[in-house]
Amino acid sequence: MKGRPLTEEEYLDLGKSYCRLNQDQRKEAYAVYKKYASWLAEKKFYDSCDRTVDILNRLRAVPLEERMQTNLHWDKIYIDECQDFPSTDFALFWTLCQGGGDLFLAGDTAQSVESGISFRFEEVKRVFYEMNQGDSSGVPQSPLSIHINFRSHSGVLEVASVVLKILHDAFPGAANKLRGDEGLFKGPRPCILSRKGEKFLGLEALVELLKKNPSLVLLTPDENTEKLKNGLAELLGKNFVDDLVLLGIW
Repeated sequence: MKGRPLTEEEYLDLGKSYCRLNQDQRKEAYAVYKKYASWLAEKKFYDSCDRTVDILNRLRAVPLEERMQTNLHWDKIYIDECQDFPSTDFALFWTLCQGGGDLFLAGDTAQSVESGISFRFEEVKRVFYEMNQGDSSGVPQSPLSIHINFRSHSGVLEVASVVLKILHDAFPGAANKLRGDEGLFKGPRPCILSRKGEKFLGLEALVELLKKNPSLVLLTPDENTEKLKNGLAELLGKNFVDDLVLLGIW
């Protein structure tokens, strides 16, 4: 980590494993970046990456011994959903734990939701390797993979595996290929109650299902949530509906 943005030459020289854009796409992307950087400078603005790099450079200017004697050093840092963090943040976390601290990262490369971040665990290892001046000691060889899922049953997980296969086929290298999750039990098949323009089950049939199994979870479009709640409340009572798990989707 150089503590500054890459020059255009450095960006164009990155290996394919670091940037999947071809040379023409990279030139176009860097031209957009220069316009963006110029706009920030003109407006005297800064973004989250600028902020992190500035903090990182300030920390690195303070000797490690001095940082360990002050509040500029942490014994342990735990990061969840690490797939949504840029590389500069990992460099900052590593620096804050430098000199004997423990850094624990947990995440799933297939669940990244932050725009502009394409996360792979190999990139985290590269950041740590560079921050440690090319010394691989203390840098894990590979992440520990957890494949037993205690939150979802195997029916849901099998659907997710199919979606991930499509993702990997359409965007090779966009996410780490890991062993598929395994559930502890099969679980019930989902039931489609209604669809726009067609009706599979009426409200009365839904009430009978809920009476037999009050723990059912209902998924419905946001705009239908209140109408469904009111209809069920008339037939089941408000207290029953208040305890019902009704999720609006968009």
